[in-house]
Amino acid sequence: MADSTQVENYSIGDKKEDKIEDVLRITKQLTDSQILFLIQKAKTDRKVKRFTHDPTRFTTIEEFRSWEKNKELYGMADSKGGLYGIIWFEKMKLPDNKTFSAPINPTDYGITFAIRLYDKARGQGLTRKFMGAAFSDLLRQPFYVDEEHKGIWLSTSHDNTPAVTGYQHFGFKQVTNKNSEGKISMIYKT
Repeated sequence: MADSTQVENYSIGDKKEDKIEDVLRITKQLTDSQILFLIQKAKTDRKVKRFTHDPTRFTTIEEFRSWEKNKELYGMADSKGGLYGIIWFEKMKLPDNKTFSAPINPTDYGITFAIRLYDKARGQGLTRKFMGAAFSDLLRQPFYVDEEHKGIWLSTSHDNTPAVTGYQHFGFKQVTNKNSEGKISMIYKT
């Protein structure tokens, strides 16, 4: 990872209601202990296992470090380094072998997006804040600026209702019906 800069800080929770009482940081590099946490969650978190298409992606620190090359990666962690989630962007064209339910030019979409939130972050209203910080930073990075096909897309399980709803609230639009694997594609044009 080329950059370990901190992207954004924000407070979460409410001390009066005894919720999460911390400041979360959005950074562009994960520590080894955060990667080990991510590896553990890839094996044990039921939701991660259910909605991840590549369960072998995160098995060792070395494999993670190899995987993260050529991606823009963002981590969300508390002040003690506890990992709440990750976002990554990768240069990958939207597959054009799909039947689109909306009129689009798939070649306009050259960056894919993915997010993974862990249990302590779910249901806390963090998704949109985390995505907003990552997207805001991405739009200033050479990774994005130098890309000819700036449209951003994602693939998700059609029955992952919280994710689909969150993506729609952020500005993504569904452009395919579910395929034989139950996946849909959504696009975000900056």
